[in-house]
Amino acid sequence: MFLIWLILISFILISTVVYTVARYKNQFIVLRIVQPLTTLLFVILASVGTLRYGMHHTYTMLIMLALTFALAGDCNLIELKKNKYFLIAILFYWLGLVSYSTTFTIFQGVSKASLILFPILIVITLITIKKFFWEGMKKNNMVAAILIYCLAWCYLLSITLTLCFNSTLLLSTLQKVLIMLGTGLYFLGDLNLSFHKFNEKFENKPYWLGALLYCIGQTLVALSASLFTIYNI
Repeated sequence: MFLIWLILISFILISTVVYTVARYKNQFIVLRIVQPLTTLLFVILASVGTLRYGMHHTYTMLIMLALTFALAGDCNLIELKKNKYFLIAILFYWLGLVSYSTTFTIFQGVSKASLILFPILIVITLITIKKFFWEGMKKNNMVAAILIYCLAWCYLLSITLTLCFNSTLLLSTLQKVLIMLGTGLYFLGDLNLSFHKFNEKFENKPYWLGALLYCIGQTLVALSASLFTIYNI
């Protein structure tokens, strides 16, 4: 089993480097292949959990579902300036966020800290949007879509960033760390993408950091479904 993980991580590392470089150079032909391929590797990495005794297969399958929605989004998010495909991608990514949120809520619950953090994140998000992205969102006619998408992010982060405040044993400590880091890096990747899409100061600058953060984040979340045993089956 260790050999399978080692091979998959190696392929993901190579694919991530190729993907990040292709993003930096705007090599759209390469991106059409390597971008969905990279996310497909995340799905396969998560699926390893179904082969292990002691893993909660429902958790693994739900993580795979979220990653599959991300895969569909990646198939459409090749050229950032094509609004039609960008919106389709946002829809699939939103479904992925909802799947993640549902999974972590089922297996870890909602703590009091989550309920406190959720409205705080909404306020911070609205302030950030108004300061950096509002004009770009209006220009691209995406205000409603992005606000709905951001609401999903606020809920997901309110759950994952407060995992340590929930004492239930459905998720191991290591899984919680992977989930917190993974979703946090995924969010930062999306934030970086937002600057390149909706802030005119960044529109024509090379986009690569967000892609790299996205890959690392999704790898960590996939590992939470692949490597470690849930205590209560």
